[in-house]
Amino acid sequence: MPGFVLTPKKRRGKTLFVPESTMLTAALAAAPRTGKTVLMTAYGKPFSPKSLTGRMADWTASAGLPKGCTLHGLRKTLGKALAEGGASTRQLMDVLGHDDIEHAELYSREAEQAILAVDAMDKIAGFLDE
Repeated sequence: MPGFVLTPKKRRGKTLFVPESTMLTAALAAAPRTGKTVLMTAYGKPFSPKSLTGRMADWTASAGLPKGCTLHGLRKTLGKALAEGGASTRQLMDVLGHDDIEHAELYSREAEQAILAVDAMDKIAGFLDE
């Protein structure tokens, strides 16, 4: 699977491979860019983290979305979707770039209890049927 490597500041020089899903590939192909930068300011420069956070607030307000739709909220939504899809805590850590299990478990706890309960019961039913 194609992807790219990031070195987040919080990871103290450790790299993080980000797989490029078909949905991300399509979004990146449609986005104008200069070099590796996809989101640019009106001045043609890459956003700083703080200015990107501010623009995200502007974009979500313009789209009529409620306050609280943030970049971190997107990350949390991804973590929850991964957990609901059956990803292990270790997989959550690797996708989201967490170094410790406690952070990944915060996202997995957000998963829909009913979905996980049904999946767990399916597993035990399959085990008992053997």
